Amino acid sequence: MTRCGIPMLVVVVAFLAGASPAQALPLTEFQIAAEVKGGAPETHAGAHPYALRVDLAAGEGIRDLHISLPPGFLVNPTAVDECLPTAFQAPRSSPYEQSASGEGCPNSTQVGVATVETGSGSRSFGVFNLVPPFGSPFAFGLSPYGTPIVLAGHLREGDYGLDFETNGLPQSLGLRSLDLTLWGTPWEGAHDPLRGNCLDEQTGGSYGNCLVFGSAAAPESLIKSDLTLPTTPCGSPPAFTAEVTSAGGASDTATDTIPALVECNKALTTPKVQLMTEAAAARTGLAFNLDVNDGGGILNPGGIARPPIETAVVSLPEGLTINPSLGAGLGSCGEAEWARETVTSEPGAGCPNSSKIGTVVLDGTLGISEQLTGSLYLSRPYDNPFHSLLAVYLLARLPRRGLIVKSEGKIEPDPASGRLVARFDELPRLLYTHFGLTLREGQRSALLSPPACGTYTAGLDIASYAEPTVFTHTSSYFLITHGDGGGPCPGAGLPFAPALTAGSLSATAGAYSPFYLRMNRTDSEAEIASYSATLPPGLLGKIAGVATCPDAAIAAAAQRSGSEEEASPSCPASSSIGHTMAGFGVGGTLAWAPGGLYLAGPYHGAPLSLVAIDAATIGPFDLGTVVVRQAIRIDPRNAQVSLDPAGSDPIPHILAGIPLHLRDIRVYVDRPDFTVNPTSCDPMQVTSRLGGAGADPFDPADDSAAESSQRYQVIGCTALGFRPALSLRLRGSTPPR
Repeated sequence: MTRCGIPMLVVVVAFLAGASPAQALPLTEFQIAAEVKGGAPETHAGAHPYALRVDLAAGEGIRDLHISLPPGFLVNPTAVDECLPTAFQAPRSSPYEQSASGEGCPNSTQVGVATVETGSGSRSFGVFNLVPPFGSPFAFGLSPYGTPIVLAGHLREGDYGLDFETNGLPQSLGLRSLDLTLWGTPWEGAHDPLRGNCLDEQTGGSYGNCLVFGSAAAPESLIKSDLTLPTTPCGSPPAFTAEVTSAGGASDTATDTIPALVECNKALTTPKVQLMTEAAAARTGLAFNLDVNDGGGILNPGGIARPPIETAVVSLPEGLTINPSLGAGLGSCGEAEWARETVTSEPGAGCPNSSKIGTVVLDGTLGISEQLTGSLYLSRPYDNPFHSLLAVYLLARLPRRGLIVKSEGKIEPDPASGRLVARFDELPRLLYTHFGLTLREGQRSALLSPPACGTYTAGLDIASYAEPTVFTHTSSYFLITHGDGGGPCPGAGLPFAPALTAGSLSATAGAYSPFYLRMNRTDSEAEIASYSATLPPGLLGKIAGVATCPDAAIAAAAQRSGSEEEASPSCPASSSIGHTMAGFGVGGTLAWAPGGLYLAGPYHGAPLSLVAIDAATIGPFDLGTVVVRQAIRIDPRNAQVSLDPAGSDPIPHILAGIPLHLRDIRVYVDRPDFTVNPTSCDPMQVTSRLGGAGADPFDPADDSAAESSQRYQVIGCTALGFRPALSLRLRGSTPPR
């Protein structure tokens, strides 16, 4: 008859049942039972059994033992006190015991009783909650006939189940069988007759009227559950597996199952999303909090644990987008680096610290009071399990207990609006009370808040391991109440007055000199959607000997990745006349993307054009290549050069679902002996014309335009001299008078 089982029990059972090294170690009996008070089976998913019992019989001489428990079976090592190693190894002084049991652990640390049979007969001993060795979540121990045996737990990373393992067991005991009873609620008064010196080692019963804790009963606050049955799956019996190895190297394996669980689909709690600011268009962090089990679900003997979350989908509201400034100095973590993250790995040994974008905490894991802490890392684009541009790695750990949580999440931005949807599948099956994830805020915050005031809704869909295809939908709300810096809410028409800085590196009239132009705006102004410029009369480019970039090369550049364009520019070097730098983001820290500036052929009716090709590689993000081409007009009266706003391409405001928030445009026309200064020293101006996108970048109705000018003047005109020569030559004869 199959009976419910427990890891600890199996553990003790397996290694206590010794076997002859010469035998194949047949496990003649391996049965496990989880019981309610009175002896009936406990089958409610997530319940706390009154007792777990195991019967195991095998050959002699067991050397090594490994027990694999079904995922979700919980042992809470902090339900009772921990016995210190010195106490566990000290003999117990008792007037009742006939032999030294080999343990002096306090009564408050006892979690069960084990009855062992050897060639000398049968005896019973206490089982105690020990201080676990480093890297183990918990450990149990018993000391039959003064021989300490420690069973240490380990966490499996794959399915987050628990293993028990012990190696090099003493062969002197000659154990033939073991009956183990582990108490589901160790502090319960009903167990007192078998606790400490009240346990009769000879019979396995009680000496009767002995005092365990004096006359006072255990405080109610101390009565906590030590064991919790798995919360899933319903309908199929969870399995326990024991593997033993004899001193001679022979191995044997046995498997037993507990009865199929019922009532797995306990209701889930509601996650919450909180924005770190109430300001519009501001840098912000974000907090995601999920309470899966309150303390009563795991620790309360009458409580029922909720099933762990398998899938979580967070749909952030439109307008809440990625901050391009995040890319400034940001690293990323590839799959190989992620694989190197272990429970004891040093910071930076796996994912680089520069790829950290947030923090992760788990409370109440396995019911323990210590917190698992860790980080949220940005994955390397396309070097992640989803082969996607955006993905994150979630890590939290507690090295002392050997606990680690790892999960991957895919983030999908809407290519048109930048709205973000994050999805985590196969979240850890460990039971915990609280999960918290925080995206950092500050200059390089991960997100930008919506650009307008109002109430915004984040959609949350979660499914548990109990019902993985049934999603519970909830919503979380937050408010945007004012502008950045505490000012009024942004209106439909944003201000737009970008600044202009321009000039020649050398102010000498008629000299060759690189020319510099910079246009920039503040965070509170409209996005830059287009730009053009009119240069001073006489500021010219010497195009003789300069090639033009072919139209086919320009078209091909728009289809390339940023890294491809950086490694091998599409336009030939002979057509290059300078370079550009573009700054993206919000706040004092911008992410910069370099680009090339090339001379090109006819465009929109103009004889020549200028093309800026920027590799949109912002930190670790490769968003492709931005191509902006502008028609060059030349005034036939004075040869004044201008970039025609009507014949110029718009500047994209979003790439691959990431809004660019272009803040700063810098143009360097620095081809040697190309730009020639005017020969007039009269005061002149460089004028720029910029188009601005309003609060809604997709609606042209709130677009705006602005013009900025910069004084321009060269010196040294008198040194140029002015000595024109005129000569006449007459041919033919003159008519007579």
